[in-house]
Amino acid sequence: MIKSIHQSIWFIALIIAYKELQTAVIGLYLIPNTLSAFAEPVLLLVTSKKLRDEVNRAVNKRETCENFIHIEGE
Repeated sequence: MIKSIHQSIWFIALIIAYKELQTAVIGLYLIPNTLSAFAEPVLLLVTSKKLRDEVNRAVNKRETCENFIHIEGE
C-alpha cells in the first residue's frame, strides 16, 4: 500500500506537470521501496507464535537462561 501511494503521488505530479513534486517523490523512492520489501518478512517473524513464545520464555527466565549474559549488579 505504501508503494502504491508513492506511485500514485508520482503519477499525479507527472500528469499535472509539477516538476518540484516529481523530483521530491523520485528522491524519496528508497523509503517506500524499502518498507514494502522488508515489512512483510519482519511482520511474519514478529507475529509468528513460535517466535513470540520463545522470546517470551527468554525474557521471563532471563536470570537462568544460558543464552543471556548475566551482568553483575542486576
